[in-house]
Amino acid sequence: MECAFFYFYDAARNIAECIVRHDLNNFSDESFTIADLLCVNEIGLGTDDISKTNTQLEESLGSYFWKGDLESFAANGSQEGLFVLPNYLTKETWFPSEVAIQPNPLERIIESGGKPYNFRFTDGNVEAFE
Repeated sequence: MECAFFYFYDAARNIAECIVRHDLNNFSDESFTIADLLCVNEIGLGTDDISKTNTQLEESLGSYFWKGDLESFAANGSQEGLFVLPNYLTKETWFPSEVAIQPNPLERIIESGGKPYNFRFTDGNVEAFE
């Protein structure tokens, strides 16, 4: 099984990754096109308290701790969509760059459990509501 991914900067200079998730059982023999992109799979939330941020995600979205540790780097969600939670006090930069991890605010509409949520991450706190 091949590992297929690449990193790039988006228009706002955020680091983005295009990645194949082989475990999602959506194989195709067709040639890959832009129409085959399924979703934004990972959103990074720089935090100084992974446990707190993870708990807020679980309580507001019904998502779960996926893997990692609660000290330096973890993920919440599933292979269909993850919140990447680096602790900016112990991990300084976003892989594979020299871009500093910071608790930058984020506001988006996201889907969790088949439901859309208004999602906000501000000052290290998660808010999500239908």
